[in-house]
Amino acid sequence: MNKDDQGLRRDLEDTFVVEQLAKVGMKVNSIYDLVNSRASYPSAIPTLLALLPLVSDPRIKEGIARALTVKEARPTASAPLLREFIDYRAETKSEAHTKWAIANALSFVSDDSSFAELSSVLLDKRHGWPRSGLVPALANMRSCREAAVQLLLELLDDEEVAVQAMIVLGNLGVENARSAVAKFLAHPDSWVRQRAKRALEKIDRKIQK
Repeated sequence: MNKDDQGLRRDLEDTFVVEQLAKVGMKVNSIYDLVNSRASYPSAIPTLLALLPLVSDPRIKEGIARALTVKEARPTASAPLLREFIDYRAETKSEAHTKWAIANALSFVSDDSSFAELSSVLLDKRHGWPRSGLVPALANMRSCREAAVQLLLELLDDEEVAVQAMIVLGNLGVENARSAVAKFLAHPDSWVRQRAKRALEKIDRKIQK
């Protein structure tokens, strides 16, 4: 598809999304008006969930995913977003970023009810680096906290998601993760070393309490 065709498809899909949102009282000129809105829109959540698999333009799909990254979508959006993440084939850089946006929305709305399937997807390397957006969802787990921590420790060996796992372990103050996280202090990437240092500081504060 050439750029003109892509632009036309994007415009058509954005118009379609705007029309569907208008039916539930949401007056916007673009899906990104909703993304950037400070107002809550619980009545639009079912419509957004219905639209997510219908659009194909990466930018429009990403906008819908970002519009679902709100507390009003908890936890009803978790299962539809997970299905979309699994089904969405990211063959271009733009599509990979869209897949990550879907994962990021999942990290905001997921709870214990989605832990089993989230775990399976996180361990499936066919989904590539966009899985990194799913990792923070493990911090939402309550009844599955022990299993979530064990999975985070396992993900430290997965280069595509290791940094995100390290960050979450630090935020949770997981004491038995200290030695595994400390290994990242020798990482060749300064940004990774910095994140390891911050994670260790948080873990040490937890230990000292």
